[in-house]
Amino acid sequence: MTMYTMHEAKTNLSKIGKILVNKEEEYVIVSNNGKPYLKITLYDKSDKPAIGILKGKYSFSDEPDWFNDDFSELFAGEEVI
Repeated sequence: MTMYTMHEAKTNLSKIGKILVNKEEEYVIVSNNGKPYLKITLYDKSDKPAIGILKGKYSFSDEPDWFNDDFSELFAGEEVI
């Protein structure tokens, strides 16, 4: 485990990034006033939200389907049989 003071971390941010990318350390601790303050790790791509997971799998028309009974009921105010 590598530990930096706040000032050292600000000065050596790119060095810290290289340490993490090269997997020399799993994380780096930054201290403030002698106490652990931050834990810096690499961003895990699997943590990304699953927004867009179905992108491109479905298509929707910009025009309403006027012949769809459920849709027609909304505007007719009565049930379509």
